[in-house]
Amino acid sequence: MPELKKVFISHSHKDEPLASAFRDTLKNVFSNVDVAFSSDKTAGGGPQSGSNWLDWIQVNMRDCQESLLLLTPYSIRQPWPMWEAGAVGGMAIIKPDPATVAQKLVTPIRFNIEQEALPGPFVVTQAVDGRNPDSLRKLLGDLMKRYDYAGTPPGTIKAVLNDQIPSLAQTIKGWLENAPPMVTEGMVTEWCDRLDQLRVQQRSSEVRYLHHWIRLMYEGPQRQEEDRQSWNKTPRRETWDLRLHLRLAENYTIARQFKEAIEQYLLASQLAPLDVFVLHRLAQVYLDTSDADAARQTIDHILSLDKDALKWNAEIAGLEGRYWKDEGRKHLADNKPQLAQESFKKALAAYQAAMDNDGVKVDFYMADNVGQLSLTLGDIPAAKTAYERARAALESVTRETENVWSMATRVTASLVLSDDESEALGYLARLRAFGANESQKTSICRGLQLVAKALKKSDADYGRWVAALG
Repeated sequence: MPELKKVFISHSHKDEPLASAFRDTLKNVFSNVDVAFSSDKTAGGGPQSGSNWLDWIQVNMRDCQESLLLLTPYSIRQPWPMWEAGAVGGMAIIKPDPATVAQKLVTPIRFNIEQEALPGPFVVTQAVDGRNPDSLRKLLGDLMKRYDYAGTPPGTIKAVLNDQIPSLAQTIKGWLENAPPMVTEGMVTEWCDRLDQLRVQQRSSEVRYLHHWIRLMYEGPQRQEEDRQSWNKTPRRETWDLRLHLRLAENYTIARQFKEAIEQYLLASQLAPLDVFVLHRLAQVYLDTSDADAARQTIDHILSLDKDALKWNAEIAGLEGRYWKDEGRKHLADNKPQLAQESFKKALAAYQAAMDNDGVKVDFYMADNVGQLSLTLGDIPAAKTAYERARAALESVTRETENVWSMATRVTASLVLSDDESEALGYLARLRAFGANESQKTSICRGLQLVAKALKKSDADYGRWVAALG
């Protein structure tokens, strides 16, 4: 009669209560069984401190007779349980001595997942329904008949099952109360729509509440006080769906909650590590938070993926320009004019490339940056050329699409291209009606000061402009 000596449980660490429940049940039924799983918190359980975790897994997969694969909404999003299941099956196929080594069986057990929603390889495998006590009874009964209880009277097996299954089923029921359901495509789409509406309705400041509810959808509620406290303290660093992370990041950015925005873009980049547009948005937020080092690393990473990105993509070229413009301003603040000039020249080259990439469809923002940097470097003809292009771009801006920055560009273009400041004063009056915030006013006044200095205007001229701005 074969004896069950080794069982390996493949699972997500969040499913540790399930793995522990199966371990305890197996040990109660089979006198000499060793049940191994990586999150085992008992003395001697799981990989030991300082040991090689991968070696531990490989040894236990090699030595096990049976493997239980716990399929939950947590584990199917992780690669390790799937890899472990495949590895155990592979070891069974290449077993060294078919005459002496028994076939290794991998038994999938599903929780909160319907059979048709299982990952590819298990769709054709009839997984045990871990929510159903009768299915658990059959699973354990089959193990008993294959090993220690082969030839044992049915009444004895039934008595053992009647003793063990209720406790196991009760533990599983408790786990299910706090566990999430399977997240479907429809659920993700619905949440994407909600996050889009938050942005459209200008309610992005509420995004953290929706973020919390999305987390509930993926990770389930925590009803026990100790679990709830631990859950609330745990960083939200689990990847879900690229679309959700991008929409969360966008709303956080609009709400100027940049730390949370960066976290979401980093999660998105884990799911799409070669997506240049995700990296572009991440670099933008780093620049918004004045984290120049992180921005530079991200831009360099983009360029390592596409060395020609600056030559053909205006958004990436603009990102490079903004980085060097910010660096130039820092050097000026540190009283390093030579370094500032070098940075401004690099910024100008990047923005000029962006403007040239756009061709006749040049964005007024790009043209304004080229114009301002040309003024900073004392190249008035180049500034005038840039603002001619800015004016052409502004022709497509209507009263409905006008905003603070398009109007500010109109002001600067008028001052640079005309000796008559009446048009600029009119634009400043319209700009005042937009109700620019203090940060925007500071930026606009900095631009006006730059124009006044480059065009050798008097303090009275500059004061008149600022007064018109209000």
